[in-house]
Amino acid sequence: MSHRIDPAVSRIMICLTDPFAIDQVAPFNIQLFADPLLGRGFDILIDIRIRHYSMSPSIIREHAAMAGAENSRHSGRQAIVCHDNRLIYGLARMYALFSEPMGIKAKLFTTIQQAEQWLDECRRDSVEMRALSTNP
Repeated sequence: MSHRIDPAVSRIMICLTDPFAIDQVAPFNIQLFADPLLGRGFDILIDIRIRHYSMSPSIIREHAAMAGAENSRHSGRQAIVCHDNRLIYGLARMYALFSEPMGIKAKLFTTIQQAEQWLDECRRDSVEMRALSTNP
């Protein structure tokens, strides 16, 4: 697992690669949220490139709850890139469904470009809505 923070677009890019174990996520999140470049309200783009994994619905539900608990530290928008892996897509879809009640808006994509475009549109819409609410 690795991450890159791009303050210019208020985005955290996380890459999951093999070897991957789900128990790496909690320590990784501690490291991520301690990064001095991370600002409140940043969007998250998760690039899933793993091929070997061991995850169950209960584990995915638990991690959705953990993401919801950290929701105040980011925008709540997560773009998840599954590429062409249908099994990962299914697991990511399950995560998106479990995380929605936790205040996370997760959307799945097959390319990074699609994910970035969606996050850019969401951020632009958010800025426009704030401008409208302050200038009646």
